[in-house]
Amino acid sequence: MKARGRWASLADRKASDMYKIMTDSECGLPKAFLNQHEVGVVRSFVQLEDHQFGDYFYNQQNMAAFYDTLKRGEHPITSQVSIGEYVAAFENIIAQHTPIIFIGMSKGLSGSFNSANQARDILLEKYPDAKLMIVDTLAACAGEGLLVIKAVQLRQAGMSLDEAVTQLNACRLQVHHFFTVANLKFLYQGGRLSKRDAILGDMLHIKPILDVDAQGKLRVIKKVRTSSRAVKTLADMILADIQADDQTVLISTSGDWEAAEMVRKQIQGASPKLKLMVTPIGPTIASHTGYGCLGVFTMGKTPRQ
Repeated sequence: MKARGRWASLADRKASDMYKIMTDSECGLPKAFLNQHEVGVVRSFVQLEDHQFGDYFYNQQNMAAFYDTLKRGEHPITSQVSIGEYVAAFENIIAQHTPIIFIGMSKGLSGSFNSANQARDILLEKYPDAKLMIVDTLAACAGEGLLVIKAVQLRQAGMSLDEAVTQLNACRLQVHHFFTVANLKFLYQGGRLSKRDAILGDMLHIKPILDVDAQGKLRVIKKVRTSSRAVKTLADMILADIQADDQTVLISTSGDWEAAEMVRKQIQGASPKLKLMVTPIGPTIASHTGYGCLGVFTMGKTPRQ
């Protein structure tokens, strides 16, 4: 039986209360921010032997233990969020007659986006008057998180759901990611380097600089020698790309807090008004990047190509 809610009454609500912002747990934002702004999170998990780690619902001790396992070279098992899990998460909100914007990880990097769309189709069969908009960020990690922050700002400004979705789709290619990894074997395992290049690169201390292209896929854009040069390159690239001297820059790492602090100091020293936030990379993405991944994220001057 199809259920019809009281969707017409939404017109009487204040714009800031008219819709729920949701994201997945790859968004790279602190739990405190998500709770403060009542952003719903669809959780994902990774399995390591008999222990399960969940993004965003970890404590510092568990996260440190997880990073240590990566540092030892262990390989957790990841799985995308199922259609059923998306249905359950969305239906809890839709049943309250509240529209949803779901801001998800790039479909070029994860099959979870397609699962979210299939869950939407299932729910619209049951709730034909419901409103559930799925935004493909063409981004990952804190790049995705920047669009969650943008959605919160748009809602606070009184923008309607449709207007917010239009704005998010219009600016998503302005989100720029620059990052490096500590161990090239993870790029080899992901098919982005040959085994030979990965082995030689580690021997020669070559650090690739990567970004996410306009299709939401990873690519290597530069190679430098040594970790310190990689940190400086990340800082220089983000500083050259910022739109305004007071905008938000997110810094994420899978355990290398010393490198994260180095890049934070370099960026802050060059542009003191920037709003910087350092966050951990959650278990799902860290399982693919390995220990010591370091990334910087901001809204750039020009769209990604």
